[in-house]
Order: sequence, then structure tokens, then C-alpha cells
Amino acid sequence: MQQLYGLQVDFTYLHGHYMVVSDADGLKADALSGFQLSMLTMNRIPRLLDMQVEEKDGELKLYYNVTGKRMLTQRLRTEKLTLQRFYSLFLEIACVLDDSKIYMLQPGRYVLKEDYIYCGESLDDLYFTYIPKEQLDNKCSVSTDLQHLASRCIHRVDELRGNGFQELMSYLQEENFNIPELKQLLMKHLRLLGQGQEHSAAYGIGTGEGRDMSKSDSRFIKQDAFLESVPESGTQSVLIEPDEFPGISSAATASSERREGSDGGKPEAEKRVKRNKTVIVLSALLSSGVLWKWYIEEPGSVTLYLCLGLNMALLAFAWLLLRRAAPPDTHKDPAEKAMEDWLSGVDAQPHSGGEADFFEEIGLKSGPSAPIPDKEETRGIDGTNAMPTTLLRPNDATVFLGGSAMNNRDPDPSLEFMHDGRRQRTAISKSHFIIGRGAGEADLIVGEQGVSRVHAELVKEEKECVIRDLGSRNGTFVNGELLVPYRMQPLREGDIVKIITTEYTFRMGS
Repeated sequence: MQQLYGLQVDFTYLHGHYMVVSDADGLKADALSGFQLSMLTMNRIPRLLDMQVEEKDGELKLYYNVTGKRMLTQRLRTEKLTLQRFYSLFLEIACVLDDSKIYMLQPGRYVLKEDYIYCGESLDDLYFTYIPKEQLDNKCSVSTDLQHLASRCIHRVDELRGNGFQELMSYLQEENFNIPELKQLLMKHLRLLGQGQEHSAAYGIGTGEGRDMSKSDSRFIKQDAFLESVPESGTQSVLIEPDEFPGISSAATASSERREGSDGGKPEAEKRVKRNKTVIVLSALLSSGVLWKWYIEEPGSVTLYLCLGLNMALLAFAWLLLRRAAPPDTHKDPAEKAMEDWLSGVDAQPHSGGEADFFEEIGLKSGPSAPIPDKEETRGIDGTNAMPTTLLRPNDATVFLGGSAMNNRDPDPSLEFMHDGRRQRTAISKSHFIIGRGAGEADLIVGEQGVSRVHAELVKEEKECVIRDLGSRNGTFVNGELLVPYRMQPLREGDIVKIITTEYTFRMGS
């Protein structure tokens, strides 16, 4: 069960899909604002999740209707934001916060977190969670909440232009922060991006005309007065320092890295040399693999040292070819440098004795490995086909795994499943691990028909791993039981997670 400002959050089906907010010690009526509670339950307030209250034995539970809606978190994972969309999203939030005074609500009681802001059909259709509690534990100020939200959302922006984000973050840190000025700042940057006219109908600012409260899409009436007050200026290109705004360092430098990584201007001769080097390296690696295959099929001390000698000669020959292929007065190719480093490392570090130590020093084994059961086939843990290997002899066998040793039990939790008639295993190495069919969003890509783009999420916590369905159309099953969307379900060793027709066996790891 999730925790939010000292409250518990759960999800349930009750003639619809509901998010339930309660207290472990019982949510008492005197802890809530009676006026705000009546306002929320007796009125349909635009852009707020519909709320119902359940009272039992003097304890209250708040039910928020999220039927047919998805978390903003999931929407941001499946959609890239333009800079205009980013400003529009925060203008929408600012307008909702400013509207709260009409209904005698407090901006500080809105939950400005991605998991508690919901979307309808698109990012233009937002719904917010409001908690009418007098005191929310560890609740930050509105400006701080907006800073955190902006720093996370900016990662989804495809390209940063101008100084708008920098100015937004600076303003959110000012002591005299207020929501009307925030709206004006956002409208200014929308206008500078050439989008001011598009948003004038939905976000009119600056006049004293009335507002049709029945239309949730309307914000204010006109923006003409505001646009007249904004000085004319062009969009400026600025460099955003990563130290000042660490949340945007990767997004701000993405376009420059792409430009630097292009080799479209290289001479044809240099490209040909690069291709030749690639062929040499791949040929050397293939030949080395053939030699080690020979050793695996016919193990023994003589075969081992023959393989080592032939591999050293092969690598030295490949290194000489790379040297001859290099054009004069040019930087070394990364592949050549890696080969030289590898060879120099072998020459500089004689082995201390024993086959295991020798393999570890020359890079064929990394770190200690646990004993592998006799005649057990080992496969890759990342969902790809690894070279099957079998224990040769219990005492002196050395198993080549392509540069890494395989432990009998992985430190990370994992999922085992059947794919193309073979049992595979993928490690849950990230704190938030997504299963789905979206290549850009999912960590485990499942191409089966009926799987959502982001279908389910596994979350690694301190002592356990939990799973939740992300509002998928066809649902997620654990041990045959359908999960309530967004409800956290702890996983135990051997639990079966079923998505459409594929079953995944959960392993805890070491």
C-alpha cells in the first residue's frame, strides 16, 4: 500500500475504479475541513477527481473516481512533449490552482505528483487529487511541488529552446511566488514560441470579463490585455548549465551530441579505413571463438595452452593489421585502442598461477562465480539467447561465457518465461521495471497481441519487489487473480505473473 503525506493509498473496484485514501489509525472527521469536504462531495468541480466519502465506526475513507483515466506518469512514458506542450501542461496546472479560490479551496491541498494527476483522452484533459485534510505531513509548498514536477517532466521534452525553462525554475524559487504571475510567465513563453494565439481561447488572461463555470475547458476569457503588456522579444538560444539544473542535463545536450556523433562530413577514404578495421576486429573475434569452441569440445591442459597461444598470435596479427590500416597523423580508432589496451594488459600482468586466475587476469572471467550444477544449461539473464554451456568436469573445469561469469543465482530479482520454445530469464535491474510492447518505454518488450504499450510495472523496494498493473486494457494476473489497476501487489518466490498468454515466474534473487 502506498504512502502519501502520512495517509494510505489503495485502489479498488466498486461499480467503477476508485483510488482510496485512508489513515492507518483511522481518518477522523475532525482531521478534515468540513466546509471543503462538503464542497467536494456536493459539487462537481472542474478538473478535480470526483470524490465520495465512506464513514464506518467514526472513521472516514475518501474514494476518488479514476474510472477510464490514466496516471500522468504513464502518459508521460508513452508520449514525448514538445516545449509548447510542456508550457501548456503547467499553464493548465496553474489555472486549476488559481481557480481553487472560486470554490474556497486551498492550492496547498492539491497533490502535484504524477501518480496523483490523471489524464482522460489526452494531456489536455487533466484531473487532480485534492485532499481536504487540515494538516498534511511533510507536504511541500506549491512552488516546491511545481519545481519537482517540472524537473521530472522536462526529461520528456524533445528539444529545449530559449531560456523559458530556466526562467520558470528561477521564478519558482522566488519568495514572492504567486500563481497569477506564474500564469503570465507561462503565457509569455507560449507567445514567444508562436503559440500564444492558439491558447488565447483556452487560457485568456488579463480581462475582467466573467466565466462560464460549466465548461471545464475554459480558463479565463481573453489574453489581449496580457499580450499587449508583454514586450516584443525574440527567442534566444542559451546554454543551460547542468550544475544549475541537474534534471535537464541529458535533455539539454541531446541535440548537440547527435550533431557531434554524425560522420556525414568524413572523407570517403576515412570511412573505408573504418570499415576495414571493423572487418579485422570482427574476424579476429570470430576466429577466437572458433578456437575456444575447440577447447570446450576437447578440454585438457594441452588444448588449453594451445588455444591460449593461438589466440595470442591471432590477436597480435590483428593488432598489426590495425596498425597498417590506420591512416597517418590520425587519432586511433576506438576498436584499435581497445585491442592495444587488451594486449598491453596481458603483457603487463603475468598470472599468479592456476587456470581460474589466469582467465580472470586476461579478461575471460570477471569476478567470482558460484558452482554450476552438473549438466545444467545456463542462459542469458537479459532476455537474449546466450551461448549454452555445460560443466565439463567438477574439479578443474573452466567455462567460457564470452567475457563474464554467470552466477548460479542472480543478485537482482528476475522473471523466467518461455520464448520460442526456450526458457529465458530477464533480470529486474532497475528500480522501476516496465513490461509492455512500447520499444521506447518498456524494459521488457512483449510483442504479443493485446499487450499495452506500458502494461505492468515491477518496483524494487528495500526488502521486496511489488508489481502493479498500469491500467492495461486486458489486465495483469498474479497466481490466477486479476490485479486492480495501480494497486501494489507484493511478489514472492515462485509467483506466476500472467500477461495475455505468457506466464512469468518470479525469482527473488540472492
